[in-house]
Amino acid sequence: MSRAGPAASAAPELPARTRSARCMRAHDINMLDPTAEGELNLGRVPGMTSDFGRYSPQFRAADAACRHFLPAGMHDDGTGP
Repeated sequence: MSRAGPAASAAPELPARTRSARCMRAHDINMLDPTAEGELNLGRVPGMTSDFGRYSPQFRAADAACRHFLPAGMHDDGTGP
């Protein structure tokens, strides 16, 4: 029996998460594409500072516009979109 790693389990959702990241960038949030494991994060993106993050009005507006791209039931633990 072979074991599938995190990348294999995230593979079906990767296109949706990538579309979400692209949408965020289209709304001026310099979000990185998801990792091979499907993780979305801001990473060390130029222009992101400690006073501009996920709770800023600009981020919240972009998140509202792009969240529909994410897979249904995607858990938000406060570290991603």
